[in-house]
Amino acid sequence: MEKTILTTSQAAAILQVDTSWIRQLILSGRLPAEKKGRDWLIKSEDLDKMERPKRGPKPKYGKGPI
Repeated sequence: MEKTILTTSQAAAILQVDTSWIRQLILSGRLPAEKKGRDWLIKSEDLDKMERPKRGPKPKYGKGPI
């Protein structure tokens, strides 16, 4: 079985989240990754273990009571 190495952008695309969420997981220690230069590299098997974020309704922004 071949191990695949992913960038934060690739991991974010797979999980359908923003790259900042992936970086937050890495920096908090919840997602193992290795820093190479300016990039974080993530093993696909580690990403497979991650729980997908729950999708809820988007918050409504706009004018409201002040």
